[in-house]
Amino acid sequence: MRANVRERLVYPVLVPVAVVLLIAFVTINISRLFLATSGAVAVFIAGALTVAVMVGFAALSQNARLRSSTVSVLGAAAVFLVLSAGLTALGASEGEEAGGGLADVPPDSIIHADAGNFFINLDADVAPPGVIEFDYLNTGPGTHTLLIEEDPSWAKLTVDGEGATDSGKAQLEAGTYTLYCDIPGHRAAGMETTFTVEEGVPTVGGDVSAGTGAEPGSVSADQPSGDQAPAGQTDPQSQAGQTEPPAQPSNQP
Repeated sequence: MRANVRERLVYPVLVPVAVVLLIAFVTINISRLFLATSGAVAVFIAGALTVAVMVGFAALSQNARLRSSTVSVLGAAAVFLVLSAGLTALGASEGEEAGGGLADVPPDSIIHADAGNFFINLDADVAPPGVIEFDYLNTGPGTHTLLIEEDPSWAKLTVDGEGATDSGKAQLEAGTYTLYCDIPGHRAAGMETTFTVEEGVPTVGGDVSAGTGAEPGSVSADQPSGDQAPAGQTDPQSQAGQTEPPAQPSNQP
């Protein structure tokens, strides 16, 4: 009776649930590997996993007489490896803010970058050292990323679909930096450009950190406009329209 209950009720329910949990376990942990890596590294990991699965199933099919204890040990080892890989990549897969915690720091320069198939265009390719904000816009279909090769603290920007935007800040010293998209094949197709940080050049996009609050082209309250004279001086134009009062006759002979 108990055997019939297990075969008809318990096993049909437990086996699908166990399979779903196993798939979820593997998917979550393997996904962490891909989120923690990019480009050629992600492709290598995917290829290695595929080969490992194929070799494992081929080995099992050639050894149909393996003991259940041996299969259990191999399965436990596989689960341990997958879990270890997922936990190792946990911190990196969660990502970090682009610029390493510069969200509340006002940028010294702002660079606008347009992405498309297959290009990255910057509105300025040189800026002074400091906190630089990169505003990334996808001008076409598809997905594109933006990385700074020489800045390990930079978390890549991602724009998915036409009109998508993303932004991040980087603390950059003087030097030359390579900006690129790490979607497989995009960098080789032309999505790479250089950006120079140089002492003495003017800020790009306005010095936001100066805190003046003035818009470009606006006139400050203590600066004269085109039709106003400096403080403490008389407007020559106003003097031209005035005449001196007539002299009063003297009562003295």
